[in-house]
Amino acid sequence: MGNEILIDLLKTFDPEHPNFRPTELYNEGWLLRIVLNEYSNHRITNQLLSFQQGATWFSEAMLPTKFTARKDIGRSDPLAESRTNADGVMGHIEIGNEGKADLELADNASQFIVIEAKMNSKLTEYVSNVPGYDQAARTVACMAESLRRKNIHPDKMESFGYYVLAPEKRIGNSNFKKLVDECSIKDAVRKRVDGYKDETEYKKYDDWFKNWFEPTLEKIELDVISWETVIEQLPDGAKKKVDNFYQQCLKHN
Repeated sequence: MGNEILIDLLKTFDPEHPNFRPTELYNEGWLLRIVLNEYSNHRITNQLLSFQQGATWFSEAMLPTKFTARKDIGRSDPLAESRTNADGVMGHIEIGNEGKADLELADNASQFIVIEAKMNSKLTEYVSNVPGYDQAARTVACMAESLRRKNIHPDKMESFGYYVLAPEKRIGNSNFKKLVDECSIKDAVRKRVDGYKDETEYKKYDDWFKNWFEPTLEKIELDVISWETVIEQLPDGAKKKVDNFYQQCLKHN
């Protein structure tokens, strides 16, 4: 497959005497990939990140947005936004039917979980042209749009969540719990939709909010979870290996 040379490099990497920055390896992105891979391989049931039958995972997926550029305005549309990057997605998903990392739900999907991975950073509290439209609200809105595009009502979801994973010691003194909150998310997306209030297309966005976003918010599980909790639920052998990697992430971040 041509990846042997990369494996050799990683095997000889010494974080105490590195040839490249340790944070390029020991970071939340790689930690999340490792965690999702271990949960997928072991197919752990009745745990936080249990995979349903037929479910898979993908890192750095691009979620669709309702707020695309309007055709009569094009790229200069001041209210438009691009797809949202998700650190990790697990469930019944398909990747690359449009852009290489673009996500869409599989037909009859019943599991859809999006995960934000954090080490020291906070959730972004705004989009460049939309103050107050934070990372959590934007992601949940994109999840609602993913459902709409496949015409899958949120009530059909059996495993449906938006989670932020972060170190236990960071959770209490960050903005995670403030933003991963039903009222905060609803208020932010309502204001985002009301940005179109003076536009002829306003009813289309308002209908989307009522028919897709609100049912999504009523159904979805929102939570901030520590890496320690997620790692603790792995089988002993996997738990030790993942925790060793996690400790390196804490050290170098």
